[in-house]
Amino acid sequence: MNKLNQFKDCKLLLSGDFKFLSNNLRCLYWHGYPLKSLPLNFHPEQLTELNMSYSRVGQLWKGFKMYQQLKSIKLSYSQHLIETPDFSGVPNLMGLIIEGCTSLS
Repeated sequence: MNKLNQFKDCKLLLSGDFKFLSNNLRCLYWHGYPLKSLPLNFHPEQLTELNMSYSRVGQLWKGFKMYQQLKSIKLSYSQHLIETPDFSGVPNLMGLIIEGCTSLS
């Protein structure tokens, strides 16, 4: 699936390290994402939309990441989210929705 450019989860029950996530993704919609962060080997340079509402993510990524194309991040009701990432590498971010992320301080 390394040519996949859009992934929309419809309540998939998956386990493991998700090596199938393509770095060519432009849109990632995964409500209820089960892991605490994105995989370390996931570097989607063309990603424009990231919607991981109701996920178990505690932190999207650590350190500096360059996502030039990313315009929208939605993490609504991700109650395990404790920290937002460094957004300095996301210069085109136009929308960040973190409504209902009760563990953010």
